Amino acid sequence: WLNGASARYNLSHLPKRLHIDTYSAARYGLKGQLSSYSLENLADFFKIGVKDRPSKHDWRAANIRDPEAIRRLRTRCESDVQLTAVVLGKLKDHWLRWKGQ
Repeated sequence: WLNGASARYNLSHLPKRLHIDTYSAARYGLKGQLSSYSLENLADFFKIGVKDRPSKHDWRAANIRDPEAIRRLRTRCESDVQLTAVVLGKLKDHWLRWKGQ
């Protein structure tokens, strides 16, 4: 899709990238070692951090565009991305073993 859009606007194609889904990597790479493969459980399993959990009040306030609540949720999203990167680093060997590489 992105390369098609790029072509329509005379932009160069994007380089090929490998997509590794942390859920699939954990589910198949860890083979039943966890009852849930959520980011929170994976971070706990690897002992690498705690997932940020904003309250339902933060979500409600963000829905009505409260700037402080939006900042809180943005911080949460950024920490999720960082935690996902660390979890993926821990899962890499499990994923490669599952894929047979």
